[in-house]
Amino acid sequence: MICVGEIRDEETAEIALRASQTGHLVLATVHCYSNTAAIIRLLDLGVSPLLLSSGLSLLVSQRLLRLLCKNCKKPAELSEALVSEFRRKGIDYTHVFEPGGCKKCEGTGYFGRTAICDPLVITDELKADIANSETLIGELKTKGRRKDKSNLRKEGLKMAASGLTSLAELKRVVG
Repeated sequence: MICVGEIRDEETAEIALRASQTGHLVLATVHCYSNTAAIIRLLDLGVSPLLLSSGLSLLVSQRLLRLLCKNCKKPAELSEALVSEFRRKGIDYTHVFEPGGCKKCEGTGYFGRTAICDPLVITDELKADIANSETLIGELKTKGRRKDKSNLRKEGLKMAASGLTSLAELKRVVG
């Protein structure tokens, strides 16, 4: 197993991807907004599409969300428009809370953190697309691919709907 703190340059990226081709489990970070952005970033560093497609097996985007303080969270005051949107999407909004503020959380309304993750398995189809298609690269750079879109917001919304975090925190972290 090889752990790379962060891939910032072509040399580090190539070494990590070549090691993964020889059977090593390589865990590395690339600071990007999404899985799609990570592919673009590695290509922009100068990594060949063939090396990238053969060396990647999984990408995981993640963000940390602050958890609402269990002592002081209070039911959220939702606008009628937001309630309508939740109803339309079939989301139970009765467990949506917002931060309060108490001594335990030092008045912030939040205590602790949790991760939301968006894994993207690099399938054989996606590997072939990365290795062979210049159009894919242009498509990823301009608008992303529909089936590879980030699920971070969706996962965060589940956490907000279950009362673990607030909608404001989700918006702050994911947008």
